[in-house]
Order: sequence, then C-alpha cells, then structure tokens
Amino acid sequence: MPSYTPMMEQFFQIKNQYKHCILLFRLGDFFEMFFDDALVASKCLDIALTARDCGQAERAPMCGVPVHAAEGYIAKLVAAGHHVVICDQVEDAKLAKGLVKRDVVRVVTPGTITESNLLEDGRHNYITCIYNGPRFYGLATADITTGLFIVTSLPAQDDNKLLDELARLAPAEVLIPEDFPLARVVENITGQRATQIPAWNFSSTSAFQRLTAHFGTFHLEGFGLSESAPETLAAGALLAYLAETQKNTLSQIATIKTYAQQTHMVLDIASRRNLELTADLHHRSKKGSLLGVLDRTKTALAARLPRS
Repeated sequence: MPSYTPMMEQFFQIKNQYKHCILLFRLGDFFEMFFDDALVASKCLDIALTARDCGQAERAPMCGVPVHAAEGYIAKLVAAGHHVVICDQVEDAKLAKGLVKRDVVRVVTPGTITESNLLEDGRHNYITCIYNGPRFYGLATADITTGLFIVTSLPAQDDNKLLDELARLAPAEVLIPEDFPLARVVENITGQRATQIPAWNFSSTSAFQRLTAHFGTFHLEGFGLSESAPETLAAGALLAYLAETQKNTLSQIATIKTYAQQTHMVLDIASRRNLELTADLHHRSKKGSLLGVLDRTKTALAARLPRS
C-alpha cells in the first residue's frame, strides 16, 4: 500500500495531537483543510470542496481559505461550535531545505477568542472551568482579553447554586472533567458544548505548581487559596488549558481573585430571565432589558461594568 506524501505525513503528525479540532494547515498563501475536516468545513463555510494527491489511491478531500482572510472563516467555525487549530509555517519557505517546518501557533475556541472585531461589545468573553469535588465544586473563570481571573467554591450537595452561577456568568466556553454528571445540564444552560478535559489536570500538585510558577510565588495564601482548595484545582486546570491553546505566557493574567456567592444576593435562572436584567424575554436582545435602559457608557471596556 503506498505511503502518504511527506507533506501529508507532516499533516497527520499534527492532526493526531488535535483529533477533535479542525486543523488549518498553512500551504503558501492558503490555510488548507483535509479529509473529514474539509468535509465539515466546506459545508460550514460554504466553500468549494476539492481534492489533492496524498500518496494514496484516492485523493484527499480538501478545501482552503486565504491566509489574509482567515480570521472571518475561523470566526464562523468557532461560532458553529468547532475548535480550530492554526498550523503555520515557522520558517521561510525560500530558505527551507526540503519540507517547510510547520507548527501549531494557536488553538481558537469560543472562550479564547481575542480579536475585538469577533467579540460582542460591552461584555466579557468568559471561559469557566468546573472542578467536581466530593464536598465542593471549584469554579474558575477567566477573560483573556482583559486578564480577569476569578475563583469561587460552591457546595456540591446543591447543584442549583452551581447552575445559577453559570447562568450569571454566561461563559462562552465551559471546561468540565471527563464523565461530569451534569454535563448535559451545563450545556443546556450555557448553550455551548462543554469541553471535557482529563482528570489529571485537576491534581492538587500540578495545579499548585502551575499557579505558583505563573504568578512567581512560593505559595497561594496571598491570593486567599490553599494548595488543595477546590478553587485552586479548577484554576490550575483552566490555566493549563489556556497555556496549551494560546501558546504564550498569558502575561495579561497578573493576579487571581476569590469571591463568595454567599456574600451576594443570588437570583436563580428563572428570576434573572423573567426580570429581563440583560436581555428581553421575546427577542433575547439587550434592547428592552434593564441593562439596555441603564447603559449609557461610551466604550466597550466601560460597558462591561454595568453588565457585571
């Protein structure tokens, strides 16, 4: 049986690390997608499906988008619920000896979009991670566009407290442990497919080491956290996920803040909806809601405050 071409072998080496994502593979002035990725993307983006010789008897399904216009296409894929891996050329093709070196430069998910033109003005683009502990849920939430990083814990015997908090945050993406029993309920509330991450991401040792290394501290007491606190485990897992997808130092996340649900008046999901705090009942839009009446801010940064 013929083997794949060297370029296609390179594609599979990277694709095997991101099996559940759509891989945009840089070839010259285009990002190309192959095989199942191409079949899915061509329908989602309404672009032509072609084929390319891959060293096998059958040609590989292929579709592509221009590099200079890729941002809009990536936004459509993410809005459709896909995670997108951007694999770029990491050396000058003119200077390459043999196959051009390529590597993943970023993974784009609903909660890790940073381009301002792809985000809704006036609201945080939250990504939230849930740790399912025996006595408490740990909740960590970040907005990588602003550097916000907040954590809390909620009693595990009352699932409604967790669900009410998720409804309040309205995160663009939720990370959950594998086999999380409330996965379907969480997805119904957020309207997004939850991202499952392996249980080892929530170990106290790895979470503590990840957080102290990032903040340059020897302990976490200054942030109001202990090594084995459920908030710490959620925060460590979230930071690991962000580092893996963004491929940078995340220097904008300079601190971590704790908060407690019991120090606030909590409105359940039904109350928040019926009071039309941030969206009207009929059109689910800001216009006609309490926020729409009160918000007279001039910038997107300022508009986040009354919503919060």
